[in-house]
Amino acid sequence: MPQVKRLLNKVMQLNREQCRYLIRAVWYLARARLAFSLQNAQAIVSNLAGRNLASNTRSASSTHATAKQPDGSLRHGFRQGSRHVDPRLVGWSIQGAARRVPWRSDCLIQAMAAAQWLRRHGLKPAFHLGVAKADEGDLTAHAWLSLHGEVIVGGAESAIEHFVPILTPAHEIRRHLRATGVDEAPTDG
Repeated sequence: MPQVKRLLNKVMQLNREQCRYLIRAVWYLARARLAFSLQNAQAIVSNLAGRNLASNTRSASSTHATAKQPDGSLRHGFRQGSRHVDPRLVGWSIQGAARRVPWRSDCLIQAMAAAQWLRRHGLKPAFHLGVAKADEGDLTAHAWLSLHGEVIVGGAESAIEHFVPILTPAHEIRRHLRATGVDEAPTDG
């Protein structure tokens, strides 16, 4: 019972926008979990990764909006009609709701949910899949979603940097190579 009381206290401290995002996050997590149970892994990854090809483009029906926040940060999003989505709040709400829902909502489910939500608002997030060697020697996999190089769901940069990407959009690889001082990938010959 003390856990329920603590959770209710936390919810009471949220503002109206945060509550709306959390409710929507539960909805998208439920949809993603259902899709996960109805599709095989190859179809899920193909669906998420296939959209990486268009991750640098926007749909013609959406317009980009950037708003200066009181703390000086920028809020990025796209307007579609009168709706606006904040990618950082999407990530916050998906990850927060995933810890509380009664079904499995690991990194892949979270990436699926956030991708669907962001795409519905005209954004084109990039899906990443990486592997790492666990302490016991087993391979472990991790999925995360980024938007314009910023991780939306899947953990902080420091948490994912030990994963070797096995699926990353080409434009993200080019940006990484430029950032590390390599203009282009080495070629044979």
